[in-house]
Amino acid sequence: MLSTKDSVLSELMKSPGNAVSGAELARDLKVTRNAVWKAVSSLKNDGYNILSTAKGYALRGECDIINKQRICEYIQTDGYCVHMYDSVDSTNNVLKKLAQSGAPELTAVIAREQTAGRGRLGRSFFSPKDSGIYVSVLLRPVFAASDALKITTAVAVVVSQAIESVLNIKTGIKWVNDIYYGSRKVCGILTEASVDLESAGIEYAVVGIGVNVEPPEGGFPDEISSTADSLCVCGKADVKNRLVAGILDGIAQARSKLTDGSYVAEYKARSILKGKSVSVIKQGGETDALVLGIDNDFRLEVEYNDKRRESLSSGEVRIKLK
Repeated sequence: MLSTKDSVLSELMKSPGNAVSGAELARDLKVTRNAVWKAVSSLKNDGYNILSTAKGYALRGECDIINKQRICEYIQTDGYCVHMYDSVDSTNNVLKKLAQSGAPELTAVIAREQTAGRGRLGRSFFSPKDSGIYVSVLLRPVFAASDALKITTAVAVVVSQAIESVLNIKTGIKWVNDIYYGSRKVCGILTEASVDLESAGIEYAVVGIGVNVEPPEGGFPDEISSTADSLCVCGKADVKNRLVAGILDGIAQARSKLTDGSYVAEYKARSILKGKSVSVIKQGGETDALVLGIDNDFRLEVEYNDKRRESLSSGEVRIKLK
């Protein structure tokens, strides 16, 4: 059952720009006028541009604020259990606790802000309020821990497809887990798994996705300002909610295809590294290499300056600027 706040929002979104009287809202929703006023006040605090007039309340402009109700309206997959927060330290952290308590597959945690968002290799992920989407999804795949890379790569394809479907723009994938729009990163994916030591299988996997949708107020931090960007969709209606729903639907559909190679061709076609000069970053330092391609196990095939070749199943590469 929807809350009064979500019900009021739903009614206002049916006719954006047109005033709906508080009395009508109270009557239709079977609540008091004061409850409607409190709901509108709360929506305004959330960032919705609602005009209060003598004729009632009107939703002004195009809204693009993360909202659980709107996301659930767009999702076409049954079985999702969605948890929505204004602010968390990390959606992955919250979901791992739920997973350890027995939460079912397709539990999702979504936040408007992360105060300690995390990326791969211990890096932080800049997650300011309302400029992006920050979502984690719980999977319980039945396969070996050695196949965990297939989760990240499949989700990278899913995210890229969702962005293209909602916004009609072309994106690419930088091995392993970054989505690029043009020459800059707009999305990162972090998969964390709990392994059953007895079976060497995955007990559960938490897949975290962060997408930079709008330019953050004040810009990106200096350390990522030269490499990060946003999809720049300010003023377009409900992009964040449609993107989240598209990603959730895509992940649900991908569950049964993680090990059958269905995503290999799509991943390869979207790769931005083939033929590029890169620095392969390992614990011992950086080594220059040429990217030859990606194999069917999603390993990055590189050739070093001494003509030695290697297939990388993990690690990091940095594109060398000419």
